[in-house]
Amino acid sequence: MVLQNIGGGSAESVTVGCLDWDRFDRQWQDCVQDYRYHPHRDARHAGRSRNTPQRSENLRRNLPPFRVLRLLGTIGVALLALAYAVYLVNPIEIAINVRMSFLNGSFLFGLWRKPPVSIYVQVYLFNVTNPREFLRGQEKLRVEEVGPFVYREELENTGVKFNENDTVTYTPKRNVFPVPELSVGDPRTTVVIAPNLALLGLASSLHNSSIFTNIAFATLTSYLDTQPFLHLTVHDFLWGFDDPLVHLASKLFPKWIHFPRLGVMDRMFDDGENVVTMNVYGDDDGKVPSADLAPAGTNDTFSRRAFAIDSWNGSPGLAHWGYGKGDDHDSATVGTRCNTIRGATEGILFPRNIRKDMRFSVYRKAFCRTLPLQFVREGPTPDHVPAYWYTLGDDIFETADVNPDNSCYCRPEVAPCLPRGLSDLTPCYYDIPAAVSLPHFYKADERLLEKIDGLHPNESLHATTLAIQPRVGVPLVAHIRVQTNLVVHKTKGNPRVAPFNNLTVPIFWVDLTVRGLPDSLSSLLDLMLRVAPIIQTTVIAVLVASGALLLVSAAVGVCCTAGMLHATRRPPVQDAYKYSQVKIIKAVKPAAAPESLVLSLGRDPEFFGKGRA
Repeated sequence: MVLQNIGGGSAESVTVGCLDWDRFDRQWQDCVQDYRYHPHRDARHAGRSRNTPQRSENLRRNLPPFRVLRLLGTIGVALLALAYAVYLVNPIEIAINVRMSFLNGSFLFGLWRKPPVSIYVQVYLFNVTNPREFLRGQEKLRVEEVGPFVYREELENTGVKFNENDTVTYTPKRNVFPVPELSVGDPRTTVVIAPNLALLGLASSLHNSSIFTNIAFATLTSYLDTQPFLHLTVHDFLWGFDDPLVHLASKLFPKWIHFPRLGVMDRMFDDGENVVTMNVYGDDDGKVPSADLAPAGTNDTFSRRAFAIDSWNGSPGLAHWGYGKGDDHDSATVGTRCNTIRGATEGILFPRNIRKDMRFSVYRKAFCRTLPLQFVREGPTPDHVPAYWYTLGDDIFETADVNPDNSCYCRPEVAPCLPRGLSDLTPCYYDIPAAVSLPHFYKADERLLEKIDGLHPNESLHATTLAIQPRVGVPLVAHIRVQTNLVVHKTKGNPRVAPFNNLTVPIFWVDLTVRGLPDSLSSLLDLMLRVAPIIQTTVIAVLVASGALLLVSAAVGVCCTAGMLHATRRPPVQDAYKYSQVKIIKAVKPAAAPESLVLSLGRDPEFFGKGRA
C-alpha cells in the first residue's frame, strides 16, 4: 500500500505487515481535515474553499492589476464624455452652417447666383371658340384652354456686390428657352383665336376720357381696320407680333410704348435693369423689428430676415402703388404692407430653421405686387425630403373692405375697384387695364365666371403650392399659378369694342414650376438631412454603450478584486492546527512517529517495528 505524506511532498512506498493502509490513509486524511478546520474557526468561513499559500498566490496572479481597471474606467468615462460632446456640439449643424453660409464663392452663393434648379414656365392660353356669335351678341364669350407650352427659365444674378451692412446688391437676368418635348404642340404652328389686346386695352384705358377722344380713337381703329379678335400662332401671341396700333403708338409715344411688337410673355419677362439689394443675414427668429429699415405701418416683423429684399431699384416700396407719396406725417400713405416689398423674397432662398408660424411673401416684377404665403402642412416631398408646404393666402385677392392690406390696389380716382379674386396690374403694364387672378378665376367672385363659358376652377390644378425645406431654406417643389386678364371698362363710341364692355377677359395663365432638385443638390440634402443624422445618432449610441460597458466592467472588477483580496488576507490558522511536510515513514531509517500518530494507532510502542519485520 502507498501512504502519502502531508503537505504535497513526494510519495514513498512502504509495506507495513498486514495493516489496512487504505483505511489508515482515510483516517489520517480525516484527522488532518479535522485539524485544518477546527470547530473554533469562525463559522462564516464554513463551506468556502481552503486558502493555502499556493492558492492565494495563484489567485493574486490571476486577478487583473488595478492599473488595468483604472485604464478601463478612464476610457469608459472618456467615451461617455465624447458622446455628450457630440450631442452638445452637433457636428451636423456645424457642417450645414459651413456648407450653407452665404459667402462669395461658397456653395450657397453659387446656388443663388446661378441656380441649378430648372424653373419651368408652363403657359396655358384661352382660345376663343365663338368669336362671331359673341360679337353679334348671341352667346357669351366661350373659351377653351390650350396648353401647356413649356419654357425653361434660367436665372443669373449679375453685378454682385457685398455691402458693409450685411446686404448684397445685384441685377437679376432671366432668359427663357422652349422645351418642345414637354409642350402639347409646336407653338409656331398652333393657331389660336385671341382678343386683340392693343385694341381692347387702349379702348378700356380711355373709359374716363371725353366722348371726343373715344370717337377719335374709334375712327383710327376703323381706318386701320383693327379687328377685336386675331388669329395668331402661339409663338407670335406670346413673344410678339406686328400690330398697327402698337407700331403707331411706339412712333408717337416712344417713352410710353417703347416696343414695336406686342407679346404677352415678352412683356412679362421684360424686367429691364433692376438693381436689387438683399439681406445676407437676418434676425435669428425673424421677428425682431428694425425701425431704421422697416417703414412705419409695414410688415416690419420680417424686414430683417435673411435673403429678404431690402430695396428694389433703391426703394423699399413700389411707387406705382403709392409708396413714398403723400404727407410725410401720413405713415399709412408713405408705406404700408400693400406697397412695401422690403421683407419679401424672390423665392430663390428662404431663411434657415423656419418655424411653422413664420409668414413669407414673394415678389416678382411680373406679379406687380407681393404674394403672401400661408403655411398649410408639414410633409415629405415626392423625393421623401421633409418640407413645409405653403399656398397663397385665402384673402390674397380680397377686396379692401375685407382685407385692408389690399387697399392700395384700389384706386377709385382711376378706375372702379375690382371685385374679389382680381388684383390690378394696370400701372405695371403701360396703363393697359389688366388684372391678375388665380387660374380659371379660382376663389374669385362668381359673377366673373357667369360671364364666361369654358372656365372650370379646380383646387388641385389651379392652387399655388410651395414646399420649402425648413432647416436649410431651399425650395424643393413649386407651383406658382397666376392668370392674366384684360379688364374692359365701359367704353364710349366704339362699336367694335362695345360687346366687351364691363367684361374681364381671361388671356392666359402660367404655372412657374420647380419639379425637383438636380441630383447633386438632392444627394447633398439627403446626406445632410437623412443619412448624417442617422450616422450621428448611431455614433452617439455606440459611444454611450461602449463607455457604459467599460465603466461598469471596471467598477465590477474593482469590487471583485477587493473582495477576493480580502478573502486571501484572513487571519492565519492557529499554530496548533498548522502542519508542514513531514515524512511519516521512511524506507530505510524509520523516524519516530509523532505523538498524534502514536495515539491514533494505539499505545503499543513496538507497533511499527513488528510491522517492518
